[in-house]
Amino acid sequence: MTSRSVYPLILGMVCLVSGLTLGATYSVVKERIAEQEQRVLETALKAALADAEEFETVGYVAMDGEGKYHAVSGATEFNRDRTEKGYVALAEVRRGVRGGETVGYVLEGSARGYSSEIRVAVGVDVEMSRVVAIKVISQQETPGLGARVNEVGTSETLWSVLMRRRSDREGPSVPWFQANFAGASTDTLMAASTLKGTDVNGDGKPDAITGATITSNAVLRAVQSAIRQATAFSAGGGIDGQSSASAKWPPAGGSAAQPGAAEGGTSESGGV
Repeated sequence: MTSRSVYPLILGMVCLVSGLTLGATYSVVKERIAEQEQRVLETALKAALADAEEFETVGYVAMDGEGKYHAVSGATEFNRDRTEKGYVALAEVRRGVRGGETVGYVLEGSARGYSSEIRVAVGVDVEMSRVVAIKVISQQETPGLGARVNEVGTSETLWSVLMRRRSDREGPSVPWFQANFAGASTDTLMAASTLKGTDVNGDGKPDAITGATITSNAVLRAVQSAIRQATAFSAGGGIDGQSSASAKWPPAGGSAAQPGAAEGGTSESGGV
């Protein structure tokens, strides 16, 4: 056998072994990845609607290629009408329940930020007229700028840190930027085109992150996409409990839910 024929054989064997190794590794860690994703989502649901004791899936919303949302019965209808109606994404609508009573709904939205897709869980009240809270599920924005969407304020001093004790005046546990959305009217949020210079919750404080306008507006668009989903779900009769879907969440032995339908579009320049 010549050297010219040996090299391709060796290369092929290396590729085969690498492929088998990667496949074996993935099969071992995929369940752990799914479990971790589910835990992250469970935490986000609770943060978006803290009054709820449990959550259940009560409906689905499909987004078409034009960015419009439509209430659907589930994945079967989504796949059946996908080509005809141009559906591109499917999202779940989850109801928060406490003592057998509905306390609100949680929907997921996402939008492109400066350097990543930003995924957000949005809790709305029973009437779907006001945002209860939001929780950024995932983002990979610029550290020190856009990544400040997860920045938590604190009143700790250097002395309290050195003494390993908390300050008597604790800072908010919710990231200050995300807290801006709490209590905001869905109508007000839908009317906003940018967070720069906008006060969506009426507290008199600026809502955008300084130097991170693109990221700030991406979160706004993600929240708006979730509100649009809520509107479509409500228009489809789901808010009265007439949706054909009703399942406890998370499903027993199931994987994490699908991400919310992504909302595209450009954002204001001048920030990260």
